[in-house]
Amino acid sequence: MVIKNMFKSNSLRSLIVLLVLIIVAGAGIKYTISFLMKDALLTNQFDVGTVDIELAETFDGVEKKDVYAINKGDVDAYVRAVISIGWVDDKGNIISEIPQVTDYSLNVNSEFWVKGEDGFYYYKAPIKAGEKTKNLIESCQQTTPFSDRQLVVDVIFQSIQAIPSKAVEDAWNVTMDNNHFITPIVKD
Repeated sequence: MVIKNMFKSNSLRSLIVLLVLIIVAGAGIKYTISFLMKDALLTNQFDVGTVDIELAETFDGVEKKDVYAINKGDVDAYVRAVISIGWVDDKGNIISEIPQVTDYSLNVNSEFWVKGEDGFYYYKAPIKAGEKTKNLIESCQQTTPFSDRQLVVDVIFQSIQAIPSKAVEDAWNVTMDNNHFITPIVKD
C-alpha cells in the first residue's frame, strides 16, 4: 500500500511537473514568436493643396484695364470669372437700372477666355502655382456720359484645383480636351 501511494504521488508530481513544463514552453514559444515577428506600420500623410486666387487690375478712375488672376496657391488651378456691370449714383448707392451695351465699352480677351452659357468666363488652360492668367478684361469704360450716375465694373474670380480633372468637369459642368483645355457649355 505504501508503494501504491508512492506511485500515485509520483504520478501526480510527474503530471504537475509535465503541466508546468508545457505552460512554460507555451509561454516561451509565444514570446519567441512575438520577438521574431515585428509589426510594420506605415502612416501615409496626405497634404491638401491650397487654391488661392488673387485679382489684379489697373484702374485710373475712368478706365478699368489689364484685369487678370494670379494663382497664389501651391497647386495648379482652373479659373473662371463673372463680370458684373452696373450703375451707382454720386453717393455710391446702387441704381437698379441695367446699363445698355451702348453705355460702355468692354474688351474681353476671347483668345484665352471663353464665355459659358452660365455667364462665367472660363480661362481655357490651368494656371500653374505662382503664375497668372492672360488679361480677362483688356479695357472697360463708360462711353455715354450721365450727370447722375457712373459705371461700376466688378470682377469676381473663382478657382478650383486642376487635378483631378474629373472633379473640375463635375463641379463646373465643363469638359476637358486631351491637352486639359477647358470647354464650357456655350450658347449657340
